[in-house]
Amino acid sequence: SFFFSSRRRHTRFLPVSWARRCVQETGINAEYMRKNLGILEWVSNTQPLKEIVDKELTDKQAQSGTSSSQSIQSQIQNKRLEWLKQKGKTNDDISTLHLNLFQVPDKDVLERFRNDQAMYPADVLKKALQGLASSCEAFIYLRNNFIRNYAVICISGYLLGIGDRHLENFLVNISSGEIISIDFGYSFGAGLRLTIPELMPFRLTQIFEHLMMPLGIQGIFRNTMLYAMSALRDKKEVILDCLQVFVKDPLLDWIKAARSKTSQSSQRLIQLSGSDFNMNLSNSGGAFDEVVWYPKTKVQFVEHKLCGTKPSTVMIYELSESKHYKQRYFQKIKSVLVGSENAPRNLIKGNVLSVTDQVDFLIDQARDPYILGRTWIGWSPFA
Repeated sequence: SFFFSSRRRHTRFLPVSWARRCVQETGINAEYMRKNLGILEWVSNTQPLKEIVDKELTDKQAQSGTSSSQSIQSQIQNKRLEWLKQKGKTNDDISTLHLNLFQVPDKDVLERFRNDQAMYPADVLKKALQGLASSCEAFIYLRNNFIRNYAVICISGYLLGIGDRHLENFLVNISSGEIISIDFGYSFGAGLRLTIPELMPFRLTQIFEHLMMPLGIQGIFRNTMLYAMSALRDKKEVILDCLQVFVKDPLLDWIKAARSKTSQSSQRLIQLSGSDFNMNLSNSGGAFDEVVWYPKTKVQFVEHKLCGTKPSTVMIYELSESKHYKQRYFQKIKSVLVGSENAPRNLIKGNVLSVTDQVDFLIDQARDPYILGRTWIGWSPFA
């Protein structure tokens, strides 16, 4: 709720130059009634992003005269599922089929992913926003608002480890173009611990990239991300102080997880901890607490991100306390996170990065076809 509570509260600690650039994240208020019950603010004048995109796809399909009763997305998913079965075993469940992709050659993963992308209209989001605009000027206004807003969502989402960013988890204000992120059930790196780990820091798929044309990612989107990351890193003490509430009063799920993992994951993190990635899991008195260590890891991962630790390093350490750590495919996961030999992020040296290098690393990781090509089919990485 710290990042996503309200616009006024979000900008209270940000510099004036930041506010003047109108690079703000639209948020929603939450009223807490009990520990397990609350009411979210009703966000008026918005539609789910998936609903907007699906309507445009349906209209495009009708205009083309396509007679297929299946949606474009269903056609892609069916073809992809067939391919997954070819690469796996007949009796494998869908989760196993996805995990098998970490043993499939990169060139095969890339070829299938590019075929999936080619079937999906890259301009669908752009066309959808054009449909909401009354003029060319209005479209530019909506698009720029969308891009700036989304850039801040991507940065704050990475810092807080917000996962499960499929198209249904975004709302779009149809008047202003502002985008709102919803459903934070997978936070603080929980997406990495899913059966199919989410290895992308945020969603940056082809429909988002096409919307940014002709300047592309290097225009408003990247510049806004740089401003956002710089502002948040400058105020990291404020953010970390706010996050201490999760250590003092942990979530019930975290308490349960802490007690079940104490003997394994905590010791592993301590052993892996070194000069380039320090983890202090003791309580204020220096003793080890079977509950406190777990929320402390979550906050310390956020701290490493705010200090500029290389994203792949943070994610690898986060994965070390997941069920994937001891699996035979874990080394491939590490390799994919680091990036191929020719990946732009592989040219970024050092383990503590500047704001510019950190943002460029994240952008490259989010677009990586070797990551997106191994992502859960329901996340629609081709869209």
